[in-house]
Amino acid sequence: MLHRSRSTASRNSSYIEFPSAFRTHWNKIEHRLFSRISTNWRGRPLTSHEVVVNTIGATRTRTGLTVHAELDPGAYPTGVTVPDEVMAALPLTAHDWHGTWNYTLRPEAPAPAPLPRRDDRTQPNDRAPDWLHHLTLTGLEHAAFTDLLAAVEQYLLGHPPISLHHKRARHRTLRRGPLSLSDRLLVTVIRHRWKTQIRVLTSLLGSPAAAVGDALHEMTPILEALANLIGKTTTKP
Repeated sequence: MLHRSRSTASRNSSYIEFPSAFRTHWNKIEHRLFSRISTNWRGRPLTSHEVVVNTIGATRTRTGLTVHAELDPGAYPTGVTVPDEVMAALPLTAHDWHGTWNYTLRPEAPAPAPLPRRDDRTQPNDRAPDWLHHLTLTGLEHAAFTDLLAAVEQYLLGHPPISLHHKRARHRTLRRGPLSLSDRLLVTVIRHRWKTQIRVLTSLLGSPAAAVGDALHEMTPILEALANLIGKTTTKP
């Protein structure tokens, strides 16, 4: 939202923040405003949004402090994290002094999202033999499978696991267990297309016992969300 508000502007916007450990200590607004609000509604039952907003808006001091308050009916989900790729794409220039907190947002389009990389060394190596990718088994040409893999990767990056403690890096979002993303997608495609037994897929990949089941549990709803769930064939090889 910050970038959307600046993308149509023609000037740089600089932002200076207090370090997280000192925001409360140095925030004069919090010291001068919130304490007055607390004093003003002391002993008053806060029975509705209207009472809360009106009580905050009625805060005054002899030194000239006035408060304007209005109800924001918007919904703001908690626990939502921004993927590192989205932050990295923003046209930000960090300042020399504490660039994490002090930076300038340039009025230009964000950098394009990185294309999926099959040779990503942060991921496990592919276990599946080449013949397991054959059109007869997957129902997909190589280019079609690659496109589907790219769509799954972008979906995962756009829907990272919610973490209240830290942002998950790209490889943490894409890496789930001992199977590569390509292998997880492949076993799911073959399973849905041919109803292949999990123990057979496990044997073909030489993977740990639970890895294929975990991959099916992860990939199936993603394919459904992408409207690419592979149809079952009526002819067995």
